[in-house]
Amino acid sequence: MPVKYMKSLKMTLVVVVAICVLNFIIPELMSIVDVGYQSYGSYLQWFTMLGLFYVILPDKQPSIFT
Repeated sequence: MPVKYMKSLKMTLVVVVAICVLNFIIPELMSIVDVGYQSYGSYLQWFTMLGLFYVILPDKQPSIFT
């Protein structure tokens, strides 16, 4: 049974579009409620990197001992 190492193209596109939308909407919402970027910027960047790691890293790690 072959092991699937890559995510589907559909899931990759969904995650990338969601990251882009959130990186556009969250600063707009925070500017409406007058919250500075320094208050939430590190969290936004952290979740953006989590999303990118989800897309880039494989689902299953092949064993290094085989």
